[in-house]
Amino acid sequence: IHYVPIIVYNSSRMHAFIITGGSREKRRERIIRKLNEWKINQFDIRELTPDESSIGIARVRQFTSHLSLAPSGALSVGIISDAELLTQEAQNALLKTLEEPPGNARIILETQTIDTLLPTILSRCLVTSLGVSDTFSRAEHEAWLASWSTLVSQRPGVVLGAVEVIAASRGGAQRWVICGIEALHRALDTQSAQAIGRLLKAQVQLAANVTPKLVIDLCILG
Repeated sequence: IHYVPIIVYNSSRMHAFIITGGSREKRRERIIRKLNEWKINQFDIRELTPDESSIGIARVRQFTSHLSLAPSGALSVGIISDAELLTQEAQNALLKTLEEPPGNARIILETQTIDTLLPTILSRCLVTSLGVSDTFSRAEHEAWLASWSTLVSQRPGVVLGAVEVIAASRGGAQRWVICGIEALHRALDTQSAQAIGRLLKAQVQLAANVTPKLVIDLCILG
């Protein structure tokens, strides 16, 4: 489990939200708080949960069709629990609803990590991180951030040597990518925006089981 940076896409009319980080209990508490804030009738809440180890396209299509129905109150809310288990096909199906959401519906994705979510999904949601997990402390995260910032400024030979260490495991590669995204968000400029694009692409590739060394090579060397 990783510390997940807060990535905020500003919009005064946001219809889709991602609650990530922290514990499952804290994420559920935040969702309940939102439902109370929006004064949602319990009959207007629709929740999608995983079947065994994934959430497939058929269930997402059924879920989004229900959201198009008129609510009994002012709003209906669709909640996707364990959204990290959405298949890529299911995410693409969900994307159509995120791009053109029903005016009287809001969608909340509850997930332990955003690692497996497509960049196109992230770009259409307001992402709220509940912070550091018990297994990855803030001090450890800051150390990874410092390591990332130092590494990208080194000579190519030093960088290539470090790739072997970073890509020794998929988890290590994913953690490095997450730290890179946060480091670049802290000092955003044109060059950083391009690098963030490469890192978001790397997240998708790692989630799709592309060889970690190949992903990190392409990410660093462009």
